[in-house]
Amino acid sequence: MAAYLAPLVMSKHSPMMHHIRESTADAQRAKTASAAALRSILKPNMPTIYLVSFSTERTRTTRDFARLLNRHLPSGASLRYTIDARRFLVPSRQIQELYSGVAEAAQDAVLLDRGARREVEHAVGELMDFVVGNEKGRETAIAVCCTAGTHRSVAIAECIAKGVRREVRRMGEGAQVKVVVRHVHRVRGAEDPY
Repeated sequence: MAAYLAPLVMSKHSPMMHHIRESTADAQRAKTASAAALRSILKPNMPTIYLVSFSTERTRTTRDFARLLNRHLPSGASLRYTIDARRFLVPSRQIQELYSGVAEAAQDAVLLDRGARREVEHAVGELMDFVVGNEKGRETAIAVCCTAGTHRSVAIAECIAKGVRREVRRMGEGAQVKVVVRHVHRVRGAEDPY
């Protein structure tokens, strides 16, 4: 387990990730039982999507990844897959110095990469299928990683969230989804909007 984040964990629908996450979660179940009971009482009647961005530099092993998921996702949220944003274009040094991926300038720079645009479109489509065919109250998640967890992964997660919200608005009244975006390792840029 001392190796970098295992390729199996990074792949879509990894059966190993579910097992690792569950075994790590066993240690935390007693501690979070009352919080889970409260969450089930307050659980919304709409589908909930979690988008979690993180750094591979700070999450080197599958065990670290499982801990990160346990810390930032509710136990009922199923991880669909992880998008590896390390293969996408890196924003210019000037953009990196001023912004993180929450800024539109950084998002525009990342989306210059055709692969990044395709990945966002695919994720939005898959999540909309989840929203449309969803049973009330179910939760799902997609994780996005890059080296530092500040620019590419954050930008991709933000673009997916925008895409899902845009598509839900297009569906009109009655369509609802809760989108929760968590940037675990993001470092705020000097010119970031927040």
